[in-house]
Amino acid sequence: MSRYLGALREAFLALPPQTPQDTIQERLEEIRAASGLEEALDCLHRWELAAGYITREKLEDVERLEFPDPDAGLTFRLQVNYARTRYSDAQEKERQAQATVPGFDPVPDGPQPCLLCRHNVGSPGKESLRVFELDLDGRGRRFFFQLTPFPLYPYHFVPVLSEHTPQLLSSRSLEDMFALLALAPGYAALSNSDVEWAGASILSHLHFQMLRGLRLPVLEARAVPGASRPIPGGRAELLDYPLASFRFSGTRAQALRAGAGALLEKWKSLGPGRNTVNLNMVRAPGADQGSAPGFQLVVLLRNPDYRTPERLRPFKSEGVGVVEASGEAILPVPRGPEAQEMWRVIREEGLGLVKSLIAGNSPPMPSALTRELLDCAAEAAGAAG
Repeated sequence: MSRYLGALREAFLALPPQTPQDTIQERLEEIRAASGLEEALDCLHRWELAAGYITREKLEDVERLEFPDPDAGLTFRLQVNYARTRYSDAQEKERQAQATVPGFDPVPDGPQPCLLCRHNVGSPGKESLRVFELDLDGRGRRFFFQLTPFPLYPYHFVPVLSEHTPQLLSSRSLEDMFALLALAPGYAALSNSDVEWAGASILSHLHFQMLRGLRLPVLEARAVPGASRPIPGGRAELLDYPLASFRFSGTRAQALRAGAGALLEKWKSLGPGRNTVNLNMVRAPGADQGSAPGFQLVVLLRNPDYRTPERLRPFKSEGVGVVEASGEAILPVPRGPEAQEMWRVIREEGLGLVKSLIAGNSPPMPSALTRELLDCAAEAAGAAG
């Protein structure tokens, strides 16, 4: 680290929690100019930790378990998140208290405030929330990065489109994700969907998730024999995985974008308003060793008709998002008279639990549809080169 960069970091991290957003933006722009986006994000994470927007408790009050699956050749994961459970409990108590107020309307008229828009910076309850905004593609498509207050891992950022636009998964999503990874190659870029109960989170505002160094189990899944196609610089393949998923891997970003985009659009066209996807993308291992940068992109097919099985809803009643679809279940703390038995299942039968949660959310993938989607992807990738 140069003395200049060290001085910039030291000055930034010394800023008090009440520092205005404009000052945060100005200082982070200087740090990014000196050493790139990942350095700026590291500083923002450290500053927000010192300011109390995120806390050690939220980062560490999690029980994490791993379950090797020798048949699949990968390791599934599970986390029981105490901090998120406490937050959910507090929200529920607040809703119950409001319901006792005479005249309270649980569904108020008119548009509701967006949870992701810039007006949240410094707002009541988020006094220390600060963001870093940038031009993603050099053509005025602006995003701002903010930390989620209840992170699944350290360095869990949410890049949010600066313009208030509803969540939409399309070929443009892939362009954005490639651009994000070009700026922060040490991160994973993920996207929830644009259909409720099909891997969605906040539908009102377009956003992604980025987590430093995260490789989720689906990235290690084997390909189904005979269910793959060559594309320029790589391959497209159906994965041997509990949820219908296709992996695009290779070194030619243009071909990968075109192939994955064609598959995404084709799948959505087969069930308008219902079929959608989750996306999980990383730089390939060893991509920074002087060779052409490689990428791994997994397209996970989703449809709200396929949800967590009824028998598993005591463990997980909320929807299953991209992190869980990718192999890491996120469970609340077991409660009630069955809590002890639920803990036993989590710890002793966790592999089956995680795989069943994922599989219950998978639309069927008959061989004819597999061929149709792969052929569509290969044709588009080949045309793009």
